[in-house]
This record gives sequence, structure tokens and C-alpha cells, in this order.
Amino acid sequence: MKLGFVVLTGFSLVTAGCVRPIDLHSNDLPIAAVGGVSCGGSTMAQGALAATPPSFAAGAASVPRVPKSVLYAAPSQEDSTATALYVVNRDGSQRKEIMYGFFDANDPVVSPDGTLVAFIRQSASLEHARLMVAGVDGGNLRMLYRSADYVNSVSWSPDSRRIAFLADGKVRTVGRDGDRPAVPIAEIHDDTADVETSAVAWSPDGGTIAFTDGGWVNGHWLGLPTLTLVAPDGSRRRELATTTGFFAWSPQGDALAFTNRGISIVQVGGGKLRHLVATPEGTVVGSLSWSPDGGSIVFQSGDLDVVDLCRVFADGATLTQLAACIPNNSGYDLSSDGQAVVFIQSTGPDCDHSPDSRIVVVPLNGGPMSVLAQEGRSPQWLGG
Repeated sequence: MKLGFVVLTGFSLVTAGCVRPIDLHSNDLPIAAVGGVSCGGSTMAQGALAATPPSFAAGAASVPRVPKSVLYAAPSQEDSTATALYVVNRDGSQRKEIMYGFFDANDPVVSPDGTLVAFIRQSASLEHARLMVAGVDGGNLRMLYRSADYVNSVSWSPDSRRIAFLADGKVRTVGRDGDRPAVPIAEIHDDTADVETSAVAWSPDGGTIAFTDGGWVNGHWLGLPTLTLVAPDGSRRRELATTTGFFAWSPQGDALAFTNRGISIVQVGGGKLRHLVATPEGTVVGSLSWSPDGGSIVFQSGDLDVVDLCRVFADGATLTQLAACIPNNSGYDLSSDGQAVVFIQSTGPDCDHSPDSRIVVVPLNGGPMSVLAQEGRSPQWLGG
């Protein structure tokens, strides 16, 4: 996933089926609160504190699973030039390589039921990336899609039966068994050399797929990406808001948090934005995750090389730093029980330029960090 540095010169919000320009001097964009707490350069936004907590901050109905282990990508023990997939227990014990070969296994995503992992298989030739799926033990490997140019951004349906992904200029869906071809459901505008279309996510109820569309196409700037919604069958496509590329569904699926020189929240039905975080020009903000209880949002904020891991409460009450010295856009995962975050942290005296990184867990409510592995990327919680 790519996070581009963008200087905002203007963008639009879509409401009631039509596009209206956003005035950059109005409250359509987050404005930093005077004296507000900051994390990674981002600050609480004016008006973030709500007198009455919004409805989407209510607790989730399902009973959360407690993850037992972490799946991640790292250099293979069989071939150090290739990327393999590993599983390690939550206490750092019993590290096991589950997927390896003369290829890179990138961007793993564990299914909601914890039984399968989808990943992008890239050969040394960098051609015809494949969307693959296997059991979390590495067994029953199968190919779901072979690209002409690229595959990125994978999202499982809530029932773990289908996958939505971006590939070859389309949003596509495919069943986990691979017994039927992938189905294109929406056209997207992006550039394989500079992909601004960087996210796709199934709604918690399975009825909607959100994705970002727009950015650079063949070297031409089309404008900031648009947060777009579509039904899984390709119907009811509509634009919701202009974003700088990242978003996250609320647990109830009635709202989305998204980046727009900060972090704002918009109801699925549209309407007025509610701003949580303001981010100055020159500072990046992205990689949003909404906690399972709806009470807070985890995100990254910092410069183009290194960021902090931050947490903001959905009612606007608090902004805190969870960890520092994190490679920008390196991936992290919030546990399904909402108790901990697993992430990548740079090591060495100068984290801005350190080539080494480790996989670390930190409690969401604060506390000591624990190291699970001395190298790796794209960690995902597993098991419950």
C-alpha cells in the first residue's frame, strides 16, 4: 500500500448525489485545537470533543476472540532473497515458517474466522502477481487470480467466504475456493507505477464494499482519491467523500473514518463531517483501524520516513501515543479483542534511517511492549 505526500490545493465532498467544492478556509477540513495534545505531528481538531458520544461509538455486539498468535512476512529460511510467511505465538515462542518458495509472499491478510490467509505472490520477474489463499498452517494452497499488471489491497468478507481486492483497473471479488473466476464489480482509476488507489474494505455487515478511487493515472493528476461505496454485486455505486487515501469502517458499519489533512468521520448516508484530528502540511497521516468496541481509532502520523502509532478516542476526549520509531506505512494490526496492537518498529540508534526492524506488541491501553520477532513486516493477529 502506498501513501503519497500531497499538498492540498482543493478537493470536494459528495453529498446528495452531487459534488460541491470544499473551501479550504472553512471547517470542511480539520483545524488544530489551540493547545491540543499531539502525536506524530497530528493534533486534536477543533470541535472533536462531543458533548454526547456519537451512535457509532457504541460497543460491538459480538463476543471478541482473543488472538493466540501472529502471522507475518519475513525473509525465508530456505531462500533469503524471497519473502516467506511465518507464525509465532503471542509470547514469542514456536516461530514456524508456513509458506515459502522461490517467490515473495506479500501483504498477508487473515480471514475473520482465523482459518485462512490470503496473500499476494510475486515472482522474481515482478510480472503477473497472483492472489493466493492457503490455510493458516500453509496447507491447501490455491490461486484465486492471476494479474496482467498488478494486485493490491485485499479484504475478506465478514463471513470469510469471499475476498474483495484491487487488480488491473477494477475492484474484483472472488470466492475463497477459487472454483469460479474473479468478478469485476467497479472500475477504478490508478497507475501501476504510482498507485494512489490504495484501499478496499468490506463493511462489517457484508452489504457494502468501500474503496478509494483516483489519483495519478499515466502521470496525470486526476485529483485526490474519492472514498467510494459499491454493493458486492457492483450495483449502487456512489461517492461519499474526498480523501487522501485511507479509511476504516466503524464496527457497526454506519460510518467511516478517513484521512483528509487529518482524520474525519462521515456517516454512510452522507452529511456533515465530524473532525477528530488535524494534521499540518508536511506531515503524513494514515493506516486507520477502528477498535472493535467503536471507542477509538488507531492511526499512524509522522514524516515520510518514520511515524508514531497513535490512538484517538471517537468521542474526541483523548489523543495518545502508543509507540514511536515506526517505518512509514509498514503495516500493523489491532487485535480482535481490542486489547493490543502488533506493529513494525525500527531498531538501532537512528530509527529514521535504520534498515532493521522488529515485530512488537503494545497494549492498546498502554503498558510495556514485547518483541515477537527480530525482523518482518505486515503482521496479522491469528487465532482465537
